[in-house]
Amino acid sequence: MNILTAKNLQFAYGSETILKSVSFEIKKGDYVGLIGQNGSGKSTLLKLLLGLLQPTGGEIELFSEPIKKFHDWEKIGYVPQRSGIFDQSFPATVEEIVRMGLETKIDSKSKIHHALEMVEMAHLKDKQLRELSGGQQQRVLIARALVNQPELIFLDEPVVGVDTQSQHNFYQILHRLNKDLNLTLLLVSHDLDVVAHEADYLVMMTEGEICKCTKEMIEKDKKKYISLSHHHE
Repeated sequence: MNILTAKNLQFAYGSETILKSVSFEIKKGDYVGLIGQNGSGKSTLLKLLLGLLQPTGGEIELFSEPIKKFHDWEKIGYVPQRSGIFDQSFPATVEEIVRMGLETKIDSKSKIHHALEMVEMAHLKDKQLRELSGGQQQRVLIARALVNQPELIFLDEPVVGVDTQSQHNFYQILHRLNKDLNLTLLLVSHDLDVVAHEADYLVMMTEGEICKCTKEMIEKDKKKYISLSHHHE
């Protein structure tokens, strides 16, 4: 079953074309890496998939439904860049941050605790956000995305500004969520080496278009894909 389908997506800001003709699909249980440097169009594509922008051409389907008619947004979680979500001095506890993600307050304590357990942060539920490391803060944002028990999670450059060991722990959590819970993931990044190692396959943005590649294709012709992933518009 396709959880997400993009068909001939196009997008332009005025006369500036950002996406030319983007088509790909994500099936239930996939772990997909969306790769591309700044200016390649990946941020615009993510906003289209989240319904924050309207395409100038083409179609998006979520759970086999046109995005314009789609209302079950609790099925989709979103993990933003850590730097773009809260000021470091924001006066909120871990538990309060996760509660902000709830669509419904029914059984909220149980849902929050379960989400925090999944990212190994339940023991820090009463800590202030500013007391946590960068890696811990990012795990809290995953818990916030998990609290509605979604089927698909978008992650936008989630390890920017996070130390190497925390990145490793973060990717281990994503791997477990994908393999053990069959949670579908779309990981947006500019780091080809890491994402090629983590994801099942990659959708690579370059000049507003995409190519789909597997780990095996990258290993076979690494220079080609490194060149593509570093191409600017």
